[in-house]
Amino acid sequence: MFVLEKFSDEEEKVTFYTVREPEDCELSQTEDFFIRIPKTDYKDEFYDLIEFIFTSIGNKLGAQECWFNRLEKEATALPPKKQGKAIGQAKINEINFQIFNSKIRLYCLRLSDSVVILFNGGIKLTKGPAHKDSGVSMHFHDAHRYSLKIIEALRDNDICIKYKSIVGLDGKNDKILIEL
Repeated sequence: MFVLEKFSDEEEKVTFYTVREPEDCELSQTEDFFIRIPKTDYKDEFYDLIEFIFTSIGNKLGAQECWFNRLEKEATALPPKKQGKAIGQAKINEINFQIFNSKIRLYCLRLSDSVVILFNGGIKLTKGPAHKDSGVSMHFHDAHRYSLKIIEALRDNDICIKYKSIVGLDGKNDKILIEL
């Protein structure tokens, strides 16, 4: 069992959720990422990614599909790939193009234009697939596993999306238990 909980609902356009497993674990998946990555040589890339997620996506643009184009099975990795509509949107919104070249990967699940679940991530060390990369493979597998269960819970109506919130059967939207 894991807990789906709010990570940040202070942004105008998007509420960000995260996962905590086991449910009494001290750190959520995203908190672990936020503690580990700034201690690496990729600190500047980390802060650029955080600004992109919370300022650009969270406050200005919303969770548009074009920003979630780095599909990793059921999950997505941020930052997005430099392709298609993302390039045009980046130019229009004056987003730093360096974000597209980052080796940092933060796995997530976009549920709507206003709800995104952030998982964990790492530093992608190779150009190969994520499941074979020692820097991100564990986080990639976890994100895929969580995504499958969250999608199943949505399909089974155990949870639903209401505007900027995920709501459980009990009507709560701050901490929702999901079976693994």
